[in-house]
Amino acid sequence: MILFYKHLGFSLSQIKVMLNQNENKRLPHLRKQLILMQEEKQKILTLIDTLEKTIEYQERRVVMTTKEKFNGFNYEDNKKYEKIAMGIYGKEVVEGAIEKHKGKEKELIDGFNEIFFSFSENLSRGIDAISEENTDLAKKIHEHICKYVFDCSMEVFSGIGYGYAKNPEFKNNIDKFGDGTAQYVCDAIQEYVHKKEK
Repeated sequence: MILFYKHLGFSLSQIKVMLNQNENKRLPHLRKQLILMQEEKQKILTLIDTLEKTIEYQERRVVMTTKEKFNGFNYEDNKKYEKIAMGIYGKEVVEGAIEKHKGKEKELIDGFNEIFFSFSENLSRGIDAISEENTDLAKKIHEHICKYVFDCSMEVFSGIGYGYAKNPEFKNNIDKFGDGTAQYVCDAIQEYVHKKEK
């Protein structure tokens, strides 16, 4: 009985008094305690509801802020990067890439945007750049390049990753997804390449 009353929130001194009373006199104490516990329950439910809404708002705000801040890459950006790529990989490779994604421009750009938005979201949540989630995203970039652009070796993909962080044109554009995204993606790509080369 003592444990039961203690579990209900009564102090030991209150329990001592109640045990010395008959059952009729205990009833008002129990009713009063029930009211107090119902009030406490309502407070907890209100706090849970507020916490759930706060978490939901924060998660949505992180994603929406990024998307409102930057709409992502567009095909005009891609045309601009072709000139940079020609200087690095040569005219023949770039022209082959253009031919490969001809008629699939939307899929190419939408795919890159989706991946970079995912990187940005992971960064905002404090997920380590070299985590499994991010090396999986790096793999998606690699597969996307191989599918729509050119057959990209690991060595070249590593160079592309460094280009994201070191080339001012790439870095500025990728960092519009969120400050630090370019270096974050680069680190994830290097980790992915390192794992593949083991």
